[in-house]
Amino acid sequence: MTAPRLIELGIAAEEAGRIDEAGRFYRQAIEADQCNAAAYFNLGLLLLAEQRYGEAAARLRDAVRLREPFPEAYVALADALETLGRDAEALAALERAIAQREDYEGALMNAGDLLQKLGRPEEAAAMYRRVIAIAPGPAAHNNLGNALLALGRRAEAEACFRQVLLLEPGAALAHSNLANVLRELGRCAEAEASAREAIRLDPGLPEAHNNLGTALQAQGRASESVASLRRATELRPAYRAAYNSLGNSLKDMGKLDEAEQSFLRALELDPGDRDARSNFLLLLNYTSKHTRAKVYAEHREWARRHEAPLASARSGHANHRDPKRKLRIGYVSGDFRRHSVAYFIEPVLTHHDRRSFEVHCYSNVALPDRMTAHLLGLVDGAHDISTSSDSEAARLIREDGIDILVDLSGHTAGNRLGVFALQPAPVQVTYLGYPNTTGLGAIDWRITDAHADPQGDGDGFHSERLFRLPGPFLSFQPPAEAPAVQPPPSIANGFTTFGSFNVLPKVTPEVICAWAQLLMRVPHSRLLLKALGLGDRGSRAQVIEAFGREGVAEGRITVLPVEATLQAHLARYHEVDIALDPFPFNGTTTTLEALWMGVPVVALSGDRHSARVGASILAHAGLEELISCDVENYIGCAARLAGEAVRLAELRRKMRERIGASALMDRPAFMRALEAGYRERWRAWCAGSDDPIEP
Repeated sequence: MTAPRLIELGIAAEEAGRIDEAGRFYRQAIEADQCNAAAYFNLGLLLLAEQRYGEAAARLRDAVRLREPFPEAYVALADALETLGRDAEALAALERAIAQREDYEGALMNAGDLLQKLGRPEEAAAMYRRVIAIAPGPAAHNNLGNALLALGRRAEAEACFRQVLLLEPGAALAHSNLANVLRELGRCAEAEASAREAIRLDPGLPEAHNNLGTALQAQGRASESVASLRRATELRPAYRAAYNSLGNSLKDMGKLDEAEQSFLRALELDPGDRDARSNFLLLLNYTSKHTRAKVYAEHREWARRHEAPLASARSGHANHRDPKRKLRIGYVSGDFRRHSVAYFIEPVLTHHDRRSFEVHCYSNVALPDRMTAHLLGLVDGAHDISTSSDSEAARLIREDGIDILVDLSGHTAGNRLGVFALQPAPVQVTYLGYPNTTGLGAIDWRITDAHADPQGDGDGFHSERLFRLPGPFLSFQPPAEAPAVQPPPSIANGFTTFGSFNVLPKVTPEVICAWAQLLMRVPHSRLLLKALGLGDRGSRAQVIEAFGREGVAEGRITVLPVEATLQAHLARYHEVDIALDPFPFNGTTTTLEALWMGVPVVALSGDRHSARVGASILAHAGLEELISCDVENYIGCAARLAGEAVRLAELRRKMRERIGASALMDRPAFMRALEAGYRERWRAWCAGSDDPIEP
């Protein structure tokens, strides 16, 4: 029997569902004519359908070896290769198919999907646009929207998803994707509505529950968010993105152990998830359950996975090795906006000596605000890298000739540590935005002070060398909106009000236990808590219940959400007599805001930077007597202060003047020290030394 006839019989058997018989016919056809490409192709497709991917790839390679052009075989071959994890070969096969038939819709769409998977969204978008030019269906518009979203081109992505809904109004996935982009555009109420519509159309769509969860999370509705994200993971147990988002929402509620497990589950599903690993590292700063060695090892693991693969892409630096010349400093942050970092970076940007330094900012802010415009208006060069890839941003920094590049984010949201891993500047520094090591070998120095990081104490737990400023590691810019200081509220109330306006995950069970003991020790005292997470009903109930388990009556605790304006937020300090610094993750902005509003802050000094920031601030404010070395002394210090009405009133009356006259606001001295440090780091690089002398 001839090969063509055997192929016909195989096709008929396959259509009748007799798969084994079809396979026998195709193999007989190959035996009859070993140069018959169609026989190899049909057998390859059959093996592909049976999920025998290695055998399928071999037969499909035989088909393209025997016939050129054969674009259909190349597309099938790409399918088998991708499933086998051989993505580069799969992409090459699709490119071959497209070269043989430029208008091959399936090949173009598959190539776009694979490029998106490989993290090449610009090329993916180009493929989807070619599909749309041929057949403008909803799938291509949807996929183009996802590629544009990956590029940070959110408005264009929104237009794509809306086009899908014009073509197919009942497309639940498009409603879900629209919810995702609306959240990233800051339109969270619209995002919530779109996600709920997706769920109405398809209650079993995991993406819709995930996107509803992230929209609720962005609105501070953490407990509702947790419920939606848990539903997403029920529907798709291997949903890595949902576990990452769930970890963030659990952290926002202060459920740190559950958050840790959620991040670890995300990393189990995808060990290469850079964002989930950074979220996990940030979480480790909120708790003292892990040793410093363990925390350091986890930071180095981030570098092993995400820095080491980029080392080969680095190149030497052409910067002129003149130790005395004017230097170009670049600051990189996702927080050039209304954010706590602005309090501390504004004095730096404003007071740099422009005779010796040219200052650039590389902003990773997706939704700029008035503060963004203000901060970027202070510098010599402002650059938006929010839609740039790491390699594009690194190339820009290198082309700008930056001598010293400063990270202001660490492992917080919006960081660009991938840029630093490419080492675009000869000297790289981390500062301000993250209270720990980055773990990156490409970052040379971390800026701190001797109170936050005592000499020799934590050096072994940093991949960077510690550059200790002689004064405080930060310079405070008080908010212009701050109202005048008022007398202690206890004068009118007749009882002491303790308070903390720190984020909820800092209010750990250990903190609650200590604060409960303080309330018991000070009769009739109250506690006022205010945080973003306390706008959530479930979080409020959780906090009240936690204090109740420690014996504190609900009537002694007031929980409030964040205020609508900064002025209203600061005015709440009129209701607080004594502020309590949480531990082991101290406040920074909250501590300085409280002090500026006249409220003394009691702090516990711990064993790492995040647990010593309060001690650093208070020491540089001349308030060492408010620093304690253990929990019992911390409670006793706050209780004693509550019983000293005259001292409390005097502290409050003179506090703003004290802070204004302290090293915390001595900007000339701070900038001299910072710039001297930069210059010393630069001289060391010019000399080829990696061990400059500590100032």
